Amino acid sequence: MYDAILFDMDGVLLDGRGTDPTLYHDATRELFADAGVTDVPDDLLDHHDGAHCDILDAAAAEGLDPDAFWADREARASELEHERLDAGDRAPYDDAAVLSTLAETHEIAVVSNNRQATVEFVADWVGFAESASVLRGRDPTVEGYERKKPDPHYLRETLDDLGVAAEDSLYVGDRESDVVAADRAEMDAAFVRRSHNRDVTLEREPTYEVESLTALTELRPTG
Repeated sequence: MYDAILFDMDGVLLDGRGTDPTLYHDATRELFADAGVTDVPDDLLDHHDGAHCDILDAAAAEGLDPDAFWADREARASELEHERLDAGDRAPYDDAAVLSTLAETHEIAVVSNNRQATVEFVADWVGFAESASVLRGRDPTVEGYERKKPDPHYLRETLDDLGVAAEDSLYVGDRESDVVAADRAEMDAAFVRRSHNRDVTLEREPTYEVESLTALTELRPTG
């Protein structure tokens, strides 16, 4: 039996692949507007890997502190997402209820690329905060953003916090980057099939593929 099971959040516990990119668009535009900058090109507001460098450069060009601007953007995006969650925009998967059962025999943690504030909000909102010993989202800094999976930084940090060995731990995700991050952290990986990744072909083979989180009760370390 695994000593610990770590879960991704978006697409695993909470339906949907992640934060709607338009929320980052709106958060960035609002912050520039607050600083008196209204003529912001739409392509600058696109949320994708690498775009953060353009946003930081634009903030600096307007005389703004890039690091402070980034932290404010992360906070505003969280506020906007929490409003949508409260309005019923997303919901937990039914099988996420298995966390309370798994917590009776395993250390449980949530490790997400989403923002720390949102991971904590969702944990309280959905009710899995009581089952998880560690809730880990990305730090609201540029460095924190760059440490997103497939970088194993947050997985390793969480294993240290739990005091468990990587070889005795399982990471459950819905993307190839989750499988890669687990492999880099020397953990086993379970890839859960959902409607949004039903037909995805993985280049990196996970330790397990499951159709439901309830199957996790039967999994054992392979090492």
